Amino acid sequence: MNQLKEKLQEFLEERFKNSLQICIQKLRNKEKKEESSWSIGDIFATSLRTLKLLWDVMIALSICLFLFGAGIGIGYAASLFNNVKAPKTEELVQQVRNVSSVSKLTYSDKSLISEVDSDLIRTPVAGDAISDNVKKAVIATEDENFESHKGVVPKAVLRATLGSVAGVGSSSGGSTLTQQLIKQQVVGDAPTFTRKATEIVDALALERGMDKNEILTTYLNVSPFGRNNRGQNIAGVEAAAQGIFGVSAKDLSVPQAAFIAGLPQSPIVYSPYAADGSLKSKERSRVRFGACQRRLVQYVQDRSLIEKRLRNLCSV
Repeated sequence: MNQLKEKLQEFLEERFKNSLQICIQKLRNKEKKEESSWSIGDIFATSLRTLKLLWDVMIALSICLFLFGAGIGIGYAASLFNNVKAPKTEELVQQVRNVSSVSKLTYSDKSLISEVDSDLIRTPVAGDAISDNVKKAVIATEDENFESHKGVVPKAVLRATLGSVAGVGSSSGGSTLTQQLIKQQVVGDAPTFTRKATEIVDALALERGMDKNEILTTYLNVSPFGRNNRGQNIAGVEAAAQGIFGVSAKDLSVPQAAFIAGLPQSPIVYSPYAADGSLKSKERSRVRFGACQRRLVQYVQDRSLIEKRLRNLCSV
C-alpha cells in the first residue's frame, strides 16, 4: 500500500513538473513574440521620426537657399536700377516721337517726284487716322492692362525674370506697350538686365510725359509688321494696312485688325508674304488669324461685361 502511494505521488509530481515546464515554456515563447513585435514597431516609429527630421531639414535648407538667392537677386536688381540715370522727360518724349518715314523727292510746290528706295516702308499717321478696331486688337493681344498700368506691370516683370533666370514659367510676355515702344525707339533689344532696367525706368518716365492715346499711336506707327505684297519690309499700321489688305488704317475691319495686331510678336514669321512678295501657306495665315481674332473677341466681351457692371453700380 505504501509503495502504491509513493508511486502515485511520484507520478503526480512528475506530471506537475511537466505541466509547469510547459507553462513556463509557453510564457517564454509569448514573451519572445511580444519582444519581437515591439522591436518591429520601434524600428518603424524610429524610421518615421528620422524621415520627418530629414524632411524638416530639407525644407529649412530650401527656405534658406531661397532667401539667400532672393537677397542676391534683389541686391543685384537694386544695383542695376541705382546705376540707371533717370531720363529728362522732354528729351525722352522727343526721342520717342522721332519716327522716320519714307523719303520723298518733291518739287518746290510740294508735289511728288518720286519716293526714295528704302529697305523699310513706313507711313506715320495721326491717332484719328487709325481704326479703333486695330487699337483694341493690339491692346488685347499685346497688353491687356494698358489702360490701367503706369508703364510697367510688376507681376509680369517678375514672371518674365523668373523665367529667364530660374526657368520657372515663361520668359516672355513681361513687357507693356510702353516698354516695347521704349525698346524700339530708345534702348534697343540687347538681351541684358542693364537694358531691361533702363527700359523700365524710361517707361515709367514716358507715361508721365505722354498720354495713353499718344503712346498707343506712336507704337502703332513704329512697330514692324513683316512684309507687304511686294516683299518689302513694312513698319507702322498704315503701311501694314495698305501693304497687306490694300486699305487705310482707319478703314480696317475687325477681322483685318485682329490679323494685323498679331504681327508685331514675330513680324517675319507671321507675315502672310514671303521675301519675293508671294503668299505663304494659307493654312498658317488662317491659324494665326483665328488666334488673334479670338483674343480680340475676348477683350471686347470683357470690356462689355465691366461696363455693364459699372452701369449697374452707378444706377443703385
